[in-house]
Amino acid sequence: MVNDDRLGTFACGPAADLIPGASVTCTRTYVIQSSDLGNVLHLPIQQPTNVTYGDWLGGVNSTMDVILSGNAPGSDVPNGTYAGWCIEELLTGSLYDQLATLYTSTHLNLPSDVASLPWGKVNYILNHKIRGIGKTDGEFFKDVQTAIWVVLGEPIPTWGISYDAQQMINAANANPGYVPGLTDTVAVIVYSDGINSTGSDIIQEVIIEAKLGQITNHATATATVGGITVTSNPAEVTIRFVPVYNAVTSKLQNRPAVKSKS
Repeated sequence: MVNDDRLGTFACGPAADLIPGASVTCTRTYVIQSSDLGNVLHLPIQQPTNVTYGDWLGGVNSTMDVILSGNAPGSDVPNGTYAGWCIEELLTGSLYDQLATLYTSTHLNLPSDVASLPWGKVNYILNHKIRGIGKTDGEFFKDVQTAIWVVLGEPIPTWGISYDAQQMINAANANPGYVPGLTDTVAVIVYSDGINSTGSDIIQEVIIEAKLGQITNHATATATVGGITVTSNPAEVTIRFVPVYNAVTSKLQNRPAVKSKS
C-alpha cells in the first residue's frame, strides 16, 4: 500500500516474493489543478516594474487587474496581468505604464508607511476568501475588497459591510500573525508614491496576488509479509511550476482623467 498526501492511499497490488534489494513499482497519475500553478518565480524583495491599473471593478479575479510590463526574462515577478486589490479607499489616482516597486508583504524591508500595516490579516483574507451563496463575481470581489479595507483601517467602507465580508474580517482579526505557506497566496505591494490621504495627484497603492507554483508530495509505502507490516521511510518530491514569460508589454491607452471612486 502507498500512502500519498495528494493521491491518498492505494494498493500497489500483490507482488511475488522479493529477494533483498529487489523492488516493485506502482504508478498513479495526478492531474495538476489550476490552484497548484503559481504566477511568480520568487517573492520579490524590491523589484522595479512598469505598472498599468485596469478599470476599477473590471478585474477578472479581483476588483482590478494590474498589468506589469518591462520586466526582463527571469524576473521574480514576470510580465503579465495580476489580481489586484486597493489598499486605500478614497484615492483615485492610477498608474498607466509608470514605474513602481514591488515589495513582498511578508519581508522586513517595507517602506515605513506600509511596514506597520497588518499584513498578516490581509494575507489571511487572500487565502480564506468567502463567497456567499448565489453571489456574482462582482459581489464576491466587493466583499473581499471590503474586508481588506476594514482590516487596513477603513471604518466605514463604501459598500457597507456584508455578512460574508464581516466573516472574513472576524477570521482575519483572529489570525493577525498569519504567515502564508510555500504554496499560499502572498500579498505583493505595488508601491508608487506612498500611503496618502490628500491631494488630487496621489496614486492609489495596491496589492497583487502572488503565488509560488510548487507541488510537494510526501509518501510512504507499507507491506505485510508473514503477518508483519513494514513501513518505508517517507519519500518527498517537489515539482515547481515556472510561469511562462510574457514578452508583450502593455501599451499606454487613452483613459479618462477622472476615475470612479476606488
